[in-house]
Amino acid sequence: MRPLELRLRNFRSYGDEPSVFDFRGRRLVGVVGPIGSGKSSILDGIAFSLYGKTPSLSRGTKSLIHQRADGCVVTFRFSVDDEVWEVVRALRRKGQSQHILYRLSSDTADADKVETINLEADVNARIVDLLGLEFDAFTRSVLLAQGRFSEFLRAAPAERDVVLKGLFGHERIDVMRQIAKDRVAALDLELARGESEAANLDALRQRSDTLEEEVEALTERRTVLQEALPAHNDDLELVGILRREIQVLTGRLRGLSTAARPNPEEVASLSKTAAAAEELRAEIAIELTAAEAALAAVGSEVTANAESRANTTEALSILEERRLHHRRLSDLKEAAGKQRADLEAIMSAVTDVESRLQSAAAAADTAEGRLIGAREGVQAAEKMVQHQQAADMAGTLRHELEDGEPCPVCARPVEIELLDAVPPVALEEAWVQLEDAQARLAEAEVAAQAALSDRTRLETELAHGNRRVGEVQEEIDIADRSVAEQSEAITGLEKTLASILGPGDPEELIQGRKEAIKALDQKLEQARAHRDAIRVRHDEAILAEQQANKQLGATQLILAELAGKLELDGGEVPSDPVSHVGAMLQRLDDAINETSKSVETTQQDLAVVEERMAERIEELAVQGPLVDAIGRLDGQLQTATLELESLAERIVATTEMLKGRDAKVQVRDTYVRIAADLSTANFVRYLLDAERQRLAELGSEHFQRLSAGRYRFDTDGSFNVIDLTAADAIRKPDSLSGGETFLASLGLALALAELVGRTGGRLDAFFLDEGFGSLDPEHLDLAMDGIEAVAAGTMDRLVLVVSHVAELRERLEDLIQLDRDPVSGNTRVMRA
Repeated sequence: MRPLELRLRNFRSYGDEPSVFDFRGRRLVGVVGPIGSGKSSILDGIAFSLYGKTPSLSRGTKSLIHQRADGCVVTFRFSVDDEVWEVVRALRRKGQSQHILYRLSSDTADADKVETINLEADVNARIVDLLGLEFDAFTRSVLLAQGRFSEFLRAAPAERDVVLKGLFGHERIDVMRQIAKDRVAALDLELARGESEAANLDALRQRSDTLEEEVEALTERRTVLQEALPAHNDDLELVGILRREIQVLTGRLRGLSTAARPNPEEVASLSKTAAAAEELRAEIAIELTAAEAALAAVGSEVTANAESRANTTEALSILEERRLHHRRLSDLKEAAGKQRADLEAIMSAVTDVESRLQSAAAAADTAEGRLIGAREGVQAAEKMVQHQQAADMAGTLRHELEDGEPCPVCARPVEIELLDAVPPVALEEAWVQLEDAQARLAEAEVAAQAALSDRTRLETELAHGNRRVGEVQEEIDIADRSVAEQSEAITGLEKTLASILGPGDPEELIQGRKEAIKALDQKLEQARAHRDAIRVRHDEAILAEQQANKQLGATQLILAELAGKLELDGGEVPSDPVSHVGAMLQRLDDAINETSKSVETTQQDLAVVEERMAERIEELAVQGPLVDAIGRLDGQLQTATLELESLAERIVATTEMLKGRDAKVQVRDTYVRIAADLSTANFVRYLLDAERQRLAELGSEHFQRLSAGRYRFDTDGSFNVIDLTAADAIRKPDSLSGGETFLASLGLALALAELVGRTGGRLDAFFLDEGFGSLDPEHLDLAMDGIEAVAAGTMDRLVLVVSHVAELRERLEDLIQLDRDPVSGNTRVMRA
C-alpha cells in the first residue's frame, strides 16, 4: 500500500476548509508543530480511512468529528500493485454514516470509477484483502502510533504470526490450498457424472433410435395436415364472412322490429293544437304593438320634462347644502360664545395671579433682607468667639509673653497694650450668641427658599396664563372668520336657488315640482306594466306554439331516423303529417319481412360450409382446429429433435470421457496431495519460524547499532533481549527502559520494512508517531540513520515521522508544518 493523497474535513481539530496532504513522489516526511496542532490526527485519518477506527478509538468514532461540526469526511487515495484506490468515510452526529471504496482508472482528478463498493462491512473486508493486514497487525507493524511502539515487541507469538503472515503474503498458502480442494471437488463431480453416463450408454443409444423413428412419423403426419390446410383456411374465411353477414342482418332486423312507431291519431291532434296556438299568438301580437305605442308616447312626455326634472334635482341638492351651512353657522356661533366666556375666565385668573405674584415678590425681598442680616449676625458672632478664644489663651499665657515677641500660638508679634485693653468677656457666652445667630440664619434660609419657590411658581403660572389668553384669542378670531365665510356661502346658495326656481319660498316651489314629476313617473310605470303584462301573454302564446311544433318535429325526426338509419327509401314526402306517418309505417313492415328472409338464406349457406369442414376434420382425425394440430406437431418435432441432438452429444462426450478417464484420475490425485501438503500446520509454521528468525537476526543488527552496541535479540525468534554488556544475559522486553524499549521497537520496525522490501511484500509505507523524546542525542542520530536508510531504498516507500524533537526536525528536509489557531483552536496547515 503506497499512500498518494489524504484529505481531512472537520476531522478532530481540522476545520470546515478541506486540508489536503499530497504524498506523491515523497520519501521521508516529517510532521511538525506545537502540541494540539493536529500532527497525530494525520495518522488517525489514515487509519480511520482504511479501517474505520483509530489506534485510540475502536468504538465511539463520532468523537472524531470536530466539536463545532455536524459531520466529518476523510478521503484517502493509495495504490496497491499498480492499481489506484480511493476510500471515502463520512461520519454524521445524526443519521447514517457513509463508507465507499472506489477503484480508479488512474491517479488523476478526473479518473473514471472502475469499481465501487458501498457497504461498510464490504469496504472493510476489501481493505484487509488489499493490504493483507488486519487492523491490529497494521498498527503493530506499519503505523506505530503514539504510545504503541512496543506492541509488536511485547505481543504474543500468535499475534506476531498474524502480522508476519500478512506482511509476507503467506495467506496465499490458504488460497492455494482452497484452489486445490475446489479442483478436487470439480474433478470428483466430473468423474462421478462420467461413471453414470457410461452405465447408461446403451440406454442412450436405444432411446436415440426410438426418437429417430418418432421424428420420421411426426414429419409425415405434419406434411398431410399442411396439404389440407389451404382448403380448410378458405372454408374458415367463408364461415367468418357468413357469420358476420348474419350478425349484421340480425342487428338490422332487431332495429326494425324495435323501431318507434308514431300514432296517426296523436299526430292529427298535435296538428290542430299547433294551428290554434299560432292564431292566438297573432292576436296577442296586435295588442302588444298598441301597448308599446302608448308606452312610447308617455316616454316622450317624460323626455320633454327632463330639463325640469334636472333643475329640480339640482335645486334639491343646493337646498340640502344650504341647510348644512346653516347648521355649521349655528355651531360656529355657539363655539365662539363659549371661547369668549373661557377668555374672560382665563383673564380674570391671570389678574389674580399677578396680584399674588406682587405679594410673593415683596415677601421674597423681605426674606432676602432677613437672610442677609442673619448671615451678618453669624459672622459677628464667629468673630466674637475667635476674639474671645484668643483673649482667653492670651490671658493664660500673659505672664510668659513679652511685648514685640512672636506669639507661641499664632506667631504674630505680641502687643501687650491690646491684650490689656480686651474686656473680659466669658467664652461660653460668646458660643451661646454664635449658636443663636446660626439658628436665626437657618430659619432665614428656609423662609427665603420658601418665598423664592412661591414667587417662581407664580411666575410660571402667570406665563402659562398669558400664553393661554393668546391661544384662546387666536381661536376666537378663527371662529369669527368661519362665521363670516358660512354667512357668505348661504347668501350665494340662496341666489342660485332663486335663479333656478324663481321668486318665492324654495321649499314650496320644490315640493310642487316634485309632485308633478311623481305623477308623470306613475303614468310611465302604469304604461310599462300594461305593456309587460301583454308581453307575458305573448311569450306564453309563443311557448305554446313552439311546444306544439316541437312535438310535431319529434314525430318528423322519428320518421327521418327510420328512413336514414335503417336505409329505407322515404320516397316523396306527403305534406299532410298524418299521411306521411302512414306511408312510413307501411315501408317499415316491408323492410322487416325482406330482412327476415335474408337472415334465413344466409344461415342455410353457413350450415353447408360448416358441415363440409366437419367432414374434413373427421377424415384427418384431428382434435380441435387444424392449425392448432399442426402447431402441436411442430412442438413435438422440436422437442424430439432437441432431445435427439442432446443424446448424440452425450453419447460422443461419454465416449470421449471414457477414453481420458485415467488421466483425470491422475490429475485429481495430484490435487489431493497438494491440498493435503498445504493443510499441514508444520509447513506454515516452518515458513513463519524462518521469517521470525530472519526478522530477529536483522532486527538484532539494527538494535545493536541503535543501542550503541549494547543489545541484540535472541536468535530463537522469541525476541528476548541479549545484554552484551552483562555477559550476554537474556532479558525480557518488559525489563527495558522507555528509551530502550523504543529503540528495540524501532529496530524491529526497520527490520520488517527491510525484509518486506527484499521479498517484494506490500509494506510501501511506514508511520512513526513520537517516541524520540526519550533518546539522547547520540541514540537520536542512530535512530534517524536507520529511518533514513529505510526511506532511501530502491522501493517507492513513504516514511512519515511525527515528532516534537527539534534536533529530529532539523534533519528532515521535507516537512508538513502545522500550527494552531489561537482563537478557534483549529489546525492551520502552514506547509503541506
